[in-house]
Amino acid sequence: MNKEINLKNKFDMYGITASALCAVHCVATPIILPLISVLGVTVAASHWFEYTMIAIAFVTGGYALYTGYKKHHNLLPALLFVPGLAILLLGHNHDHLGISTLKPVAGAGLIIAAHTINYLRSKNATCSHEVGH
Repeated sequence: MNKEINLKNKFDMYGITASALCAVHCVATPIILPLISVLGVTVAASHWFEYTMIAIAFVTGGYALYTGYKKHHNLLPALLFVPGLAILLLGHNHDHLGISTLKPVAGAGLIIAAHTINYLRSKNATCSHEVGH
């Protein structure tokens, strides 16, 4: 059972890492894009790559938050995760204010916060459950 708990907590760590990499990608792409296009590398700036990363965030986050909710019964992680994912999806192609970098970074920040809270609450719920036995 302890290995199962550790595996489920790792999904939050994967989610935090993926979201942080997403934020770095969103900030670095406008800076590095001119350089990498000279080299012919376009994968990091392609839409399919970005949508694939959002899909991975959705699956990883959905699983981590679902298993975490079963332990701690708190909706706050989901209340942060859903708008974060929505900001990533909706803000991806809509840049009416010229702040395209800020939207995905804000979305990734909400997802990181959701995973962090989920991880901590799951850990605390597991600890208090173990103490009760």
